[in-house]
Amino acid sequence: MRDIVIPNANEQELLEMAQVLGYCEVVFLYQKAKDFWKGKSEVKVTCMTYGSNQGASAIKLTEKNARLTFEKWKPQLAWGAESLPIRDKMHERASGLNHITTRFASEAGTAIAFSLADVLGAKKQAEVLGRMSQNIMLCRKAKTKMIIGSFASTPQAMRAPRDIIGLFVTLGMHRKEAQDALQCEEVTSSKK
Repeated sequence: MRDIVIPNANEQELLEMAQVLGYCEVVFLYQKAKDFWKGKSEVKVTCMTYGSNQGASAIKLTEKNARLTFEKWKPQLAWGAESLPIRDKMHERASGLNHITTRFASEAGTAIAFSLADVLGAKKQAEVLGRMSQNIMLCRKAKTKMIIGSFASTPQAMRAPRDIIGLFVTLGMHRKEAQDALQCEEVTSSKK
């Protein structure tokens, strides 16, 4: 199992918690490649750059870059569609993705990531959960790769794999999809 985290000069603590929770790999997201962690650990560590513009391996979606991300930039990973400040429409959620963007993501080989931190930090958690549920259906229909992770900044915000799988099964993923979304093989980048 793999978790995705955003360290804040606390890599060792995050790795210790990952080992306690039973993860075999941790993906560290950094804004700059020069900040990549260079230490040693029993848990496999992968480092990736993230941002909201071209050139990053992982992109946090914004209102302005959602479609451009999948059409032109083609990162390995994109997340945060559910927490965009868009008002829901009468008969559907404004989930940040649609059938066109998920198709572009699938063609580009970009995985859509679902962040547990977006749920835990949301003011309107029910709205974010509903949007995630809709995005899961859209990704399944377009056969887009899905990844789930805690995107935690602190060890206390990390969760056990079975808890994360349970949440996403409740949101509409099949158990096999949720397990595959936590597997180690799907995210590859510069390994440390």
